[in-house]
Amino acid sequence: EDGEADLDTIKKAHRKLALRYHPDKQRQAAGNEDGGEDDALTSIFTKIQAAWECLSDQEKRIKYDDSLTRLRERSAGDVIKAQVVKLSEMQCEVCDVEDDEEDVGSVDDRQKLKTQKLYSYMCRCGDYFEVLEEELKSESVDQS
Repeated sequence: EDGEADLDTIKKAHRKLALRYHPDKQRQAAGNEDGGEDDALTSIFTKIQAAWECLSDQEKRIKYDDSLTRLRERSAGDVIKAQVVKLSEMQCEVCDVEDDEEDVGSVDDRQKLKTQKLYSYMCRCGDYFEVLEEELKSESVDQS
């Protein structure tokens, strides 16, 4: 519930709930072993299994925790502030990008490309934020 539980704690809670709400166990406890489905119990058990599948996978859990945090912030009326990321925290790779000032008479496509650094950072939403080196240079000139 607080997002801080470790995998072992989650696993123990899952086992406890899965045993408690498993439809076969409930039918045995009620003395109803004819195989008749109780939709409510099956629904609860299915939700328990879905939660386990999400929380036992590290990547899915991170996304879930992030979305839950954003949901709580919105419902509390908190303003969601943009995350400040330093350039040194971003991944950098070199890539070829199209040159905006391409030669109209050029027939060689390689002349239309230029090599630049691409900085990227994974956002809270799971997508990537990307900035080209040229965009950083134009921002610093605009602010001067």
